[in-house]
Amino acid sequence: MHIKNLETDEIRSGFLVTSSRKKLWDAQIGLIVEFQRICEKHGIKYFAAGGTLLGAARHQGFIPWDDDVDFYMLRKDYDKLKLIAPMEFHYPYRFDPWYDNEDLPDNSFGFPRLPLIRIRDQRTMMLERVDPFDVNQEIWIDIFIMESMPPFKDKSTELKFRALVELTIATFWREDVIKSYQDSKNPDFLLDWDFVQRFIALSLSDRGKILESQISKFDFPSEYVGLYWYISQLNIPLFERSWFDEVIYLPFEDIMLPAPKNFDQMLRVEYGDWHEIKLSRVHSSQNSS
Repeated sequence: MHIKNLETDEIRSGFLVTSSRKKLWDAQIGLIVEFQRICEKHGIKYFAAGGTLLGAARHQGFIPWDDDVDFYMLRKDYDKLKLIAPMEFHYPYRFDPWYDNEDLPDNSFGFPRLPLIRIRDQRTMMLERVDPFDVNQEIWIDIFIMESMPPFKDKSTELKFRALVELTIATFWREDVIKSYQDSKNPDFLLDWDFVQRFIALSLSDRGKILESQISKFDFPSEYVGLYWYISQLNIPLFERSWFDEVIYLPFEDIMLPAPKNFDQMLRVEYGDWHEIKLSRVHSSQNSS
């Protein structure tokens, strides 16, 4: 047991934390502990991210109204994790990459329509409203992969990056890429339309494995990293790669989580003044930025 007084409700930061939410948190910390064990055994670096990092920095644990766990991992460490995952993740824990899941309609949003990894506890179940009901709903933690981002030092790398952006959009949003190719005579498209047509006819799993293989080849040196989750948007949060060079540890409930030494700068990129509590409707009935 990782969460104190698991069977009783309590008030944290003026918010009612129910026993049910605390039991969810307890299961998620169990997943974190197993994930940490495996990463530390193989020298794989990972960092608390998003609301998890914010919770560690501001609350020394979960944000009282949050209900998920996020980590960042640089591409080279993620590729290493993929290699050792089949040998290390055993029942009740499961390594669940987005590209191993069935296809979804183009208007769907949520896992597996986001390029991330989930570590799951097969003894549990949790429903999240953004996920379709036919997607596995065992309690999870999320691992997001930080990719090389522009600006790059040479034009050839820029062009390869642009091609990967097109391939990413074709992987997740087939209708959008079809419309872009058909409605626009834009000569700047890098992918051949015949290739795109063959590619989008594949299953999400097959498209995902092709995309993964191409991105893994692309990890060119650059000063910035970011998430391909935002690749089709203009407001891509970028972080300096150097921020991930040094690790410090922050308390999180009864464990310690690794964070970039410059976590304050990261949190300001994502949340502005992260010391200020702001409620919004995101993961649960109430959530925080």
